[in-house]
Amino acid sequence: MFKSILILFSVIVGLFSPMGQVTADELQEVQVIPMHGNGIVQVSVSKDKRLLTVNHEVKGSDVYVECIIDQFTFAKEKAGKNHVDGEGHIQLFVDGQRVDSIYQAAFIIKGLPSGEHTIKLELVKNNYDLYEISEEFTVQIP
Repeated sequence: MFKSILILFSVIVGLFSPMGQVTADELQEVQVIPMHGNGIVQVSVSKDKRLLTVNHEVKGSDVYVECIIDQFTFAKEKAGKNHVDGEGHIQLFVDGQRVDSIYQAAFIIKGLPSGEHTIKLELVKNNYDLYEISEEFTVQIP
């Protein structure tokens, strides 16, 4: 039994070990291609409450944002129309000021000035009413 545990541990450690470091020259050859899906991001199914999870990373003066929203479809073509539960978009605020409407789950906020900034994302219905679901975080730009 101890041998089985040791083998399992070795496999798990191997799965999480880094495969190697990438050099800056190798990164120059990397391309990033946006994925254009159907706009649906479903991670967990919760019949009681819609959930918004936001991941972000600061790179220089840019903030890379990824939103995970269960039971939700981004619907740019339906903005300003009748409410359909589970459809809509995100409103982006920086330091309390509305910046843009977002119609996809991942995006980049480019060129923020140096200093501390508060980013707020609000989930919005097609008819611009709020779902009353939001996420707020602070970033420090060097």
